[in-house]
Amino acid sequence: METWGALFDRTKDGRISQRNFGGHGYPRLAHVGDRTGLELIRTLQQKIVALQQEGQEGVQGLRGAPEGLSGVHRHTEC
Repeated sequence: METWGALFDRTKDGRISQRNFGGHGYPRLAHVGDRTGLELIRTLQQKIVALQQEGQEGVQGLRGAPEGLSGVHRHTEC
């Protein structure tokens, strides 16, 4: 995700800051304050737009049809 542009919190020495998660006794969760999910969504949306602008060259299979990606549209009532 970082290579696609996700901006995670950093330690003083520049490494991605991680914290404990799910009862584990060691830090394993990269985070962005309290908005990690929003950052992941933003990063994925930007990557999808970039792939679309490239003419989907990176996702086309041998037959010229998109492969390896899937999406679901869910209608929700709020």
